[in-house]
Amino acid sequence: MLVEKMLEHIWLPEPGICVTILGVEAFVITLLPIKFLELRSAKSIAIIICFVLAVTEIWSVKRDRQESSEQHKREMQEVFGRFGGLHSDLAALQANMPATQQSRSLSPDSLKRRALDLSNEILQFLVSREIPPGFGQGGFGEGTFGGKPSDTAQYDKETIDDYFKVFEPRVSDVREEFKRRRIADERLETEYANPVNTYSIRAIAERISVMAKSLPE
Repeated sequence: MLVEKMLEHIWLPEPGICVTILGVEAFVITLLPIKFLELRSAKSIAIIICFVLAVTEIWSVKRDRQESSEQHKREMQEVFGRFGGLHSDLAALQANMPATQQSRSLSPDSLKRRALDLSNEILQFLVSREIPPGFGQGGFGEGTFGGKPSDTAQYDKETIDDYFKVFEPRVSDVREEFKRRRIADERLETEYANPVNTYSIRAIAERISVMAKSLPE
C-alpha cells in the first residue's frame, strides 16, 4: 500500500518503455566481460535495476488502465447526462403542444403565438444538438462507427454560439414585449443574462412558454 501511494504521486513512464529498457539492459549484459559480471556488486546493481524497471512497468500499466477506466466512466456519464437533457427537451416540447395547437387560430403576429413558436424552435434546436454526431454506433454509446468527438466542450460551445446567432435576438425582442405588458419572469431574467450551457437555453425556452401561456387567447 505504501509503495502504491508513493507511485501515485510520482511521474511514471508510458507503458512499454520500461520493458524496452529491460531488453536493452539484457542485451548490454551480454556484452560485458564475464569477470565483471561475476562481481557481487555488479549482480546486485543488475538485479536492482531489473526490479525497479519491472515494478515501474507494472504500475505504469495499472495506472494507464485506471485512467482509461476513469475516462470511460466520465464519457458514459456524459452520454447519460445528454440523454437526460434530451428527455427534458422532449418533455418540454410535449408540454408546449396543447398551447401551440390552440395558438394556431391566432394571428401569426400575436405575441402568444410567436413566443410559443420561439420556445418550440429553441427546444427542437437543443434536441438536434443534445447528442453530438459520431457518438458511437448509430450516434449513441461508444464504438468505432463514426468515432467520437475529441472535444465535446468545444461542441457545447458551438451550441451556445449558435443559440446567440439564431435565437438570442428573437428572445430579446419577445422578452421586451412581455416587459411592456408588465409580464416578467425572474428565472428567465437570470438565464437570459448569462446563458452558460444547454440547461440555461432550455430554461429560457421553458420560461418563454410559461409566460406565453399566461396571455389570453
